[in-house]
Amino acid sequence: MDCAPGVIAMEKATRFPPNERLKAHRMRRCWSQEQLAEAIGTSSKMVGRWERGETSPGPYYCQKLCEVFELSPWELGLLSEDPVQRVQTEPETDSAARELPFFETFLPKHTSWRVALAILCLLVVIASFLWLSRSSVPPVHAHIVPGGSWISPMNQQRVSDIVHFAAYAYPTHPGDPAIDYVNFTMWWQGVDPRMWVIACAVHVQSSKDVYSCDASLTKLGAVAGPIKISFDVYDLKGNSNLAPNGVHTITYSS
Repeated sequence: MDCAPGVIAMEKATRFPPNERLKAHRMRRCWSQEQLAEAIGTSSKMVGRWERGETSPGPYYCQKLCEVFELSPWELGLLSEDPVQRVQTEPETDSAARELPFFETFLPKHTSWRVALAILCLLVVIASFLWLSRSSVPPVHAHIVPGGSWISPMNQQRVSDIVHFAAYAYPTHPGDPAIDYVNFTMWWQGVDPRMWVIACAVHVQSSKDVYSCDASLTKLGAVAGPIKISFDVYDLKGNSNLAPNGVHTITYSS
C-alpha cells in the first residue's frame, strides 16, 4: 500500500542522522551490538537502529549508555551539541549577548526536551556515583574501645582457693582490631589500690570470644575475706578497656 506524500515527509522529518560516535565507542571497546545490548538491557536490533539514526534512545537508555561508556551524552552522539562548550567557544557579538539570562545562555534556542532529559540523566549518574562512593567508605570511630562481659565468678560469690575466671571479650564495631589478650585482676585489703594483682593473663580463647583461666588465691598471697576482681581487655592495636563490665566482689574462705 502506497503512503501519502505527507506521511513520507513526516517520517523523514523524524529520522535522526547516523550516530557514528556511538558506533565508534562501541567498536573501540571491541563490543558487538549484541554485547552492548546485553550490557544495557535491550536488543541488538535497537542498538542498530540507534547507530543508523532510525531512532534515538530515551532517557532511561541514555543514562544506561552514559554509565556503560562512562561518557557524557554529547560524547556518545546522543545530543548534537554540548551547550556548555558552545557557550564557552562562541564569540560574543555585542553587549546584549552578555546580558542574556543564564538559562538562555546555557541552552541553545533550538534545545529540545531531549537535551533537558539528558542533562537530568547526567545529574542522576553523578549523584549516584557520589552516593556510592560515600557509602563504600567504612565508618571511622573516633576512639576504639574493645568490649567485654563477665561470665565467672558471679558477684558476691563465695570461693575457695581455686577461682575460675571467665569473660567475653570482642571488638565493639565491625572492622575494629581483634582482641590480643585479657587480664584478670584482683585487689584485697593490704594491696596498693593503684597496683591491682594480676591473677592471670589469657592470650588464647577457650571458645568463641571467651577467655578463661584458673588462679590459686593461696599462691597469689590473698587473705581471707572480701576480694574485688575485674578484667581488662586489650586489642592488637593497643586499645584497651579497663573493667568493661564493672568490678565484682567475691568472698574468699581459706
